[in-house]
Amino acid sequence: MAKIQRFFRISPVVSAGQVYHDLQAQYGSVCKQCGKMHLPVLSADNGPYDAILDALALQLWERKLKTGNIPQELFTQTSGDLLKALDEGLGDKSFDIFDGRNLLKAYYQQNITAFSAAKSLTQMNYMRSLMADAKDFTDFRNKVLTAGIEFNINWLRTEYDTFTAAAQMGKLWDDYTAAGVEVFEFTTVGDERVRATHAALDGLTFRKDATFVKRVWPPLDWNCRCSVIPGIDAKIKEQTAAESLVHDAAANKQFHFHAGLDKVLVDDGHAYWGAYNSAKNANVKKQLDYKKNYGLPTVEHLYKQIAFPARIEMASEEEYLKWWKDMVNIERSDDFQLKDKTGVHVLFDSPSTPGNNKAASSYFKEHILLRKSENRWSYAANLVDVVTDSDEVWSYRKNSRVFRVYIKYFNETPMAVIVQDKEGVLVAESIYELTADRATELRRGELVFIKR
Repeated sequence: MAKIQRFFRISPVVSAGQVYHDLQAQYGSVCKQCGKMHLPVLSADNGPYDAILDALALQLWERKLKTGNIPQELFTQTSGDLLKALDEGLGDKSFDIFDGRNLLKAYYQQNITAFSAAKSLTQMNYMRSLMADAKDFTDFRNKVLTAGIEFNINWLRTEYDTFTAAAQMGKLWDDYTAAGVEVFEFTTVGDERVRATHAALDGLTFRKDATFVKRVWPPLDWNCRCSVIPGIDAKIKEQTAAESLVHDAAANKQFHFHAGLDKVLVDDGHAYWGAYNSAKNANVKKQLDYKKNYGLPTVEHLYKQIAFPARIEMASEEEYLKWWKDMVNIERSDDFQLKDKTGVHVLFDSPSTPGNNKAASSYFKEHILLRKSENRWSYAANLVDVVTDSDEVWSYRKNSRVFRVYIKYFNETPMAVIVQDKEGVLVAESIYELTADRATELRRGELVFIKR
């Protein structure tokens, strides 16, 4: 994925107050005449956020939260609200493994969960800064709740609307690509609320490989309602003239990304990312940490406090092969798919499926059998619970590909299923029986799901 241009950079030394003012300027640039799309009710007033911020104010006042700690309730509520934008934008909550929206959802979940953590950290940092001028706790609490209206009503609605539009445009790119569309025409809603800069682009026709495609692929700004339709070669604008038009009209660099190509709904130039990057870069792995950032208990503590379920054991490879045969649920194949707690499907593949012509060890079914010294086949049946009834689901990107780690705790040891994007499909790589140290190492990145 090409490096995304930044709107502005936030360094660790920028004050929380300055970030807040930058955010006001950023969201204040939303055109007051640009209409909003349909928005499901997030909260009639400040809803659940009032109680969350009330508790957060007390934690901050009593110095119980350290820099880099993600406020859990705030993060959970924010990510839960913003992830609803995926369902609306993609058109449903779950998709078949071979529907391109399934993979898009996995990428977008990782992006929005990271954004939610970044927003929660930024919000906490700003609210901590309000203590400096507070007369007493009551005054501080009132300042926190007032700021919460901006973060969790005004800005949240703008974020929701824009992420919904971006998800729609990501899906549209996939649909047009599948249909073989090579030429696009930029189009606006055509009413009086359209931004003048966007109206200037109305009718601009370009090829899908145009150098400026990321800059002109909607949304181009907060609450942008623009779209694209299939175009015709005869209307393609001369390159230099098109470049000049796009340069002037698509001015918000924060939106110089492509929801279909980059598989993100928000780029890395947003002001929230400053706090997020400071938190993750303080860790050895340069990813958010289960304990330091998310405040989760250690694996050892979990096993002392909770009686976990027994695992399934199979006695022979023959029993494993029979179990696999019973699991197959994809027609004309030897593969099966499972749906996780977030609505994403995962493929478990076999070399026996027609068309699967890579080395046998490349496929999950055979890979498990080849691990002779570990006898992974003996506990492979547990993968159903690991994926469909996970205790934790973590996600991250590596070399622009999304990875997911499903963890479930059993009475003897934790187990994990590792999943990644392989050629446009979310495929299981392997299942592991984990030591406490290995489980700890895997608990990092974006916390997409946790069983409460």
